[in-house]
Amino acid sequence: MTFELRTHTAAGDPILLRPLEERDAAALEAAIARFSNRSRYMRFFNGAPSLPPAIMRKLTEVDGILHLAWVAVDETTGEIIGAVHAMREDAADESGELAMGLVDEWQGKGIARLLIALLAAAARAKGMTGFDADVLWENRKGRALVAALEAEATGSDSGVVHYRIDIAHVLDLFGERVQDAALQSIMPAIEAGAVEAAA
Repeated sequence: MTFELRTHTAAGDPILLRPLEERDAAALEAAIARFSNRSRYMRFFNGAPSLPPAIMRKLTEVDGILHLAWVAVDETTGEIIGAVHAMREDAADESGELAMGLVDEWQGKGIARLLIALLAAAARAKGMTGFDADVLWENRKGRALVAALEAEATGSDSGVVHYRIDIAHVLDLFGERVQDAALQSIMPAIEAGAVEAAA
């Protein structure tokens, strides 16, 4: 049975958090179709209304080792509203490429932090120590998020800023944010190792 956590946003929206599965392909594609053109551009560096089949396959081919991913689901509708991924080329690699996206109307509700916390816990259990993230310079929300994670900027090119995120540090930061009720609601599972065992 899929490991699941239930919580609420600060506004009271009920959401479910769980690992992404291959059966979610159609639901994930539907979520991406609900992104605005700008959100698709910020996430994929391409504002096209749909993604090539090869990219969709890559997003849903999760194996829990080279590709870890979590989704947030709107409990009211059952629709996927966001996803976060970490991908690496080899199981011995200590860093994974981080990418995430949220449907527009769910942005700014703290869901990104929840997904990153769960992904970080799962990735740490699989031997990762850090995430690498590429963020467009014009993506102010994305840069604000990595700044909140106290990521290190490692360089830039062609309008893209490269960041390195320390997983242990991120989990420590999240554990200290007692004012974030939704985040604190999932931290016991992370600290007990339940997330690591399920990923």
